[in-house]
Amino acid sequence: TPDSQSVLDSVTNASLEKLAVDMGLKVERRKIDFAAEVESFKEVGAVGTGVVITIIESITRGSEVYKFEQHLGQR
Repeated sequence: TPDSQSVLDSVTNASLEKLAVDMGLKVERRKIDFAAEVESFKEVGAVGTGVVITIIESITRGSEVYKFEQHLGQR
């Protein structure tokens, strides 16, 4: 989860972080250096405050298009 003032606290996000830890995954809340890290992102999702998880298929930034796998939650 990006550590940012523009990211709202969310019960949904907190629940997903807890589930990830319970599954043995490493969870971090930190600043993200998008340009340096985007190529390493395997899956991307947006988590809302109303129990909504949206799988992100791609991000377009300028002329660059970054595509991600669509297996979020299928572990």
